[in-house]
Amino acid sequence: MKKLLKFIKKHFFLLVFFMVIIFVFIVVIYKLFLSKPIYIYLKVKVGQGLWWVSTVKPNSWFINAINHEKEKSNNNEARIIQTVFCPYFFLSSNNQYFNDQYNSYVVLKIRVNRLKTGQYVYQGQKISVGGPIDFELTSVQFSGTIVEMNDQPIYDKLTKKTVYLVKNNPQPEEYDNIKINDGYFDGKRQIFKIVDKSFINGNINLKAKISVKEINRQWIYCEEETIATGKPINFITPNSILANYLITKIE
Repeated sequence: MKKLLKFIKKHFFLLVFFMVIIFVFIVVIYKLFLSKPIYIYLKVKVGQGLWWVSTVKPNSWFINAINHEKEKSNNNEARIIQTVFCPYFFLSSNNQYFNDQYNSYVVLKIRVNRLKTGQYVYQGQKISVGGPIDFELTSVQFSGTIVEMNDQPIYDKLTKKTVYLVKNNPQPEEYDNIKINDGYFDGKRQIFKIVDKSFINGNINLKAKISVKEINRQWIYCEEETIATGKPINFITPNSILANYLITKIE
C-alpha cells in the first residue's frame, strides 16, 4: 500500500494526464459509435439571418445554384430537402414592380445536439424559430432566418382554391400577353394557373386556380401572401406580370 501511495505521489500529474486522455477517448467513442445522432428539420427563409433586417432578395442565380436532391454539407450535418421560390414585388415610384428577386425558402434536415434544457445546437450555435443560421454546403453558401422547426419532416398541406381577379384600366397590350393555362411553379409544384380571362368594360377579369395553406384560419399563398376578398395581389407567369389585381371572390 505504501509503495502504491508513493508511486501515485511521484507520478500524480502523469496519472491525471492519462486519466483525462482515457476520459476523452471514452466520450469520443460514445459519441461516434454508441450515441444515436439527432436530426431535425428546418424551414429557413434565405437572407441575412435577422428577421428585422431588410436585405436584398436572392436573384435567379441562387435558384440555379441549388440542386436540393444533391446539395448537402461536406460532413453530412445538413442536407437540403426542398426549395421554394416566391416572386418578390416591391413598390416603385409608379407601380408594383418585379425585378427578378425572390423570397426564397429552404427546407433542410440537419444534425444537432440537444441540451438538457431541450434547446438544439447546430455547429456550436443554439437555434430556434426566428433566429439566424448559416450553411456551407457543397456548392452554395447562405444564411437565413429559421421560420419553422420540427423533429418530423416538414410538409405543407396545400388546398386548391379558385380566385377571381380584376384589374381596372390596364395597359392595352396587357390582356393580350395573358395566356390561358399559364402559371407559376415555385420550385416544387405549380401553385398558380390561369384558367379563364375576359375583357369587360375596359377591365381585365381573370379566373385562376391557386394553391394555399391554412394558418390561423387564413389562406396563405407562397409562404407569406394572405389571400382574402378585396385584397390587391400580384402574380407572375412565364408570359406576363400580373400586378395590382384585386381579388373579388374566392371559392
